[in-house]
Amino acid sequence: MMPDSGVVSRRWERTKKVFQQAVELPPDARDEYLHRACGGDRDLRAEVDSLLRADAGPAPWFAEPVFEAAAGLLGRDPDLVGNEERIGPYRVLREIGRGGMGTVYLAVRADDEFQQQVAIKLLKRGMDSDELLRRFRQERQILASLDHPNIARLLDGGATPQGRPYFIMEYVEGTPIDAFCDRADLGLVERIALFRQICSAVGHAHRNLVVHRDLKPTNILVTAEGAPKLLDFGVAKLLGSDHVPRLMTATAAGPGPMTPEYASPEQVRGEVITTASDVYSLGVLLYLLLTGGLPYRFESRRPRDIERTILEQAPEKPSQRLGRDSPERGRAAGRRGLLGSRRARFSRELDNIVLMALHKDPGRRYGSVEALDDDLRRCLEGLPVVASGDSLGYRMSKLLGRHKAAVAAALLVLASLIAGIVTTSWQARKARAEQARADRVSEFLVELFRLADPYKLTGGAVSARQLLDEGEKEIRRELGDQPELLATLMDTMAQAYSNLGLYEEAAPLAREALEIRRRVLPPGAAEIAASLDRVGNLSRQGGDYDTADLLFREALEMRRREFGERSVEVAASYEDLAGLRRLQGDYAAAETFYRDTLELRRALLGEDHLQVARTFSNLALLQRDLGRFDEAEKLYRWALDVGIRAAGEKHADVAIYRHNLGELLRNQGNLEAAEELLRQSLALNLELLPPEHPAIATSWSTLALVLQERGAHDEAESLFRRALEHRRNALGEPHRAVANSLNLLGALERERGRLPEARALLEEGLAMRQELLGGEHLVVSYSLVELARLHLAEKDAAGGESLVREALRIQRQSLPEDHWRLAGTRSVLGEILAALGQDDAARALLEQSLGALTERLGAEHHRTREARARLENLGPGL
Repeated sequence: MMPDSGVVSRRWERTKKVFQQAVELPPDARDEYLHRACGGDRDLRAEVDSLLRADAGPAPWFAEPVFEAAAGLLGRDPDLVGNEERIGPYRVLREIGRGGMGTVYLAVRADDEFQQQVAIKLLKRGMDSDELLRRFRQERQILASLDHPNIARLLDGGATPQGRPYFIMEYVEGTPIDAFCDRADLGLVERIALFRQICSAVGHAHRNLVVHRDLKPTNILVTAEGAPKLLDFGVAKLLGSDHVPRLMTATAAGPGPMTPEYASPEQVRGEVITTASDVYSLGVLLYLLLTGGLPYRFESRRPRDIERTILEQAPEKPSQRLGRDSPERGRAAGRRGLLGSRRARFSRELDNIVLMALHKDPGRRYGSVEALDDDLRRCLEGLPVVASGDSLGYRMSKLLGRHKAAVAAALLVLASLIAGIVTTSWQARKARAEQARADRVSEFLVELFRLADPYKLTGGAVSARQLLDEGEKEIRRELGDQPELLATLMDTMAQAYSNLGLYEEAAPLAREALEIRRRVLPPGAAEIAASLDRVGNLSRQGGDYDTADLLFREALEMRRREFGERSVEVAASYEDLAGLRRLQGDYAAAETFYRDTLELRRALLGEDHLQVARTFSNLALLQRDLGRFDEAEKLYRWALDVGIRAAGEKHADVAIYRHNLGELLRNQGNLEAAEELLRQSLALNLELLPPEHPAIATSWSTLALVLQERGAHDEAESLFRRALEHRRNALGEPHRAVANSLNLLGALERERGRLPEARALLEEGLAMRQELLGGEHLVVSYSLVELARLHLAEKDAAGGESLVREALRIQRQSLPEDHWRLAGTRSVLGEILAALGQDDAARALLEQSLGALTERLGAEHHRTREARARLENLGPGL
């Protein structure tokens, strides 16, 4: 027989009163009080003891906060005894959780439709007040509105024959996220990747106007497959609903749901709850994952002490907490990679990120979960983070963004003054204050030169180059006695020069930085591997593939020893080697390296990460080279989708993915869709990048190629000329990008019948490529083919033949015999032989090349169409 609801209510009121008095007392004084308060009522004592244990320990996987808990007050549910009891189409197996509003059961399908385990939350008897029914239904409605792979899904809902509402959820069998990380001995990057998936889930809830309000490890389970799942929206709040009472009031009256260790200051004060409260709780969770402990140490469980701690105590920096923690925990932190001199900058940025999320003023926290997630991404990628906003470098970054032209010149002067301060400060390195000052100034100088990198500054590329040129003089003069700092600045500047397309200026700086680091750093240092990568990439850009291969392999072995096989550093080396193998024509090896890179990055960084998007894009480029256009298109679209999820629509990488997809669609003959994507990419580049950024010229050139194929020659010529002028002004001459523009514009002029103009452009482009790359470089052969086609248009087929045969000779040195580019060049040779009257030889070449291009590139690729037209122009054979 079910207990009378009035009896239950009076029983609960008495239990609650005794519990509230007991929880205020020190643990050693509770026994005496409970002996007096409970008298001989053993059931009452057992109920209060149960509440006190729940208050002191972790909650079960689907539990609710202790301030609502009434676990065990009603005994077992008489409607659900035995294995044959059903709720809807499900058979109850056992109880797995109990809270103030409801009990959670593990159940399976009772019919034979399919096999499925679920979690069923059923409202308790006697808990059918209007407020509890409203909250129960609200939780069900909240879950129905959420559809995210990292949120436990609502499957169904209804009411029992007795009228008690229930809902059915995905059953998650897993381990709390902190315990999972420790048991799996996850490293720093892996922990952050897991945490970022939770950020994605919470961000999804916020976009659906839901604040969780109880984010903690026991509400975040990680499955055996490593997938985190966010649970328990029982205390969630719909934005715009009533505020939560103060903690002290909540403790007295019961409706204030929270877990104190993870509660935000505004939750404690009973203020209006917004998404900023979840940002705070995520900050506590991140602190726990990084350090193994919580940011606060509560003196007692008394509500007043909890409130005072959360509102007044400043959290310790995670790195400081680790530095003074127990030896065992310190060793664990070392394994995760947070401590150590090589991670110093990384640790500082993580400190800043965590402390910004934990700021007591909601207005000083991250404005959204997405902003917190993006700062973690930037930290992992070595980019400046928003949370470092108080440093000199970051303040200068913001100043420069507001006053680009005025500040650019001032920075040059400031660099000179700061460099002098560095020297003075480092001379007094034994003095702690001066040492700290030197560190800050050094950081500022590093940031100053980072700002010259066009990928990190919305300013003019010309000013950036001037800043780099002046900065190089200063650091050589002022930092000669500080080789490690000098090498850091040289490497940073080399990267900025490279991103400007100034490879000749970048190469000597990168090589010198590598030499210095080999000399002053211990063997195997991460900085040496980074320098090997930088010099290797510059060697690859210059066509010295053998040197690049040696450097990339050395960096890979060094990273394997330093970071282990499964690390983001090893993934970066794999991607470098993949790009090199692709250029060498070893497509099988390139594909293996790219797929290994993709597997590692998805596992370590999560699905929605820009590095994952970049690997998708690079793998797509390889598939395009192999003529697998359907696969390439799928990969490019994945790259675009991941890029948008990771960084939003307005990001330079998203512009790149739109450009790459548009270029592929052009190759497939889908010119209309290609033009739309390329115009979108161009618009993004013009909005996001400095006016002289090289990517803008690339966008103009690729769009011009589409317009050329569509017959819009005037607009195509205008864009080609704009790109040429842009590159000459921004990059100077000679430069590979300038030579490329000369070749493209010359080919268009040849097509339009303006042969003298075409010759001037093509010969200038060839001479520039030979000067920069030498006569045997693969890119030089492209110019020779275009000049050969010009000779054919000028009725000088014999002159064209010698040029195209020279191009074939060069290409055979670098490419496999079945490469599509060789087939394209043979098609041009066939056209020339036809003009010379050698029809049989011409037909054989044209048929062979058309078959190879059709197989490699598809029937609608523009090169295949050109080859088909040449064969058709030859006419039918005998």
